[in-house]
Amino acid sequence: MSELPAPNLILNSNRGLLLLLAEYEALRRRANADRGAVVEIVGVGDRGVDDE
Repeated sequence: MSELPAPNLILNSNRGLLLLLAEYEALRRRANADRGAVVEIVGVGDRGVDDE
């Protein structure tokens, strides 16, 4: 898996900063949703580490 390039920054105004924050929030929500899906699929949390 290759790394994504850094986003182009448009920080010459408040609009650019708000766009950057909105993009960050979208990525954060996506990561949390992906994490939740992995936990659901793998079943982590349904059992303790000692239950194996």
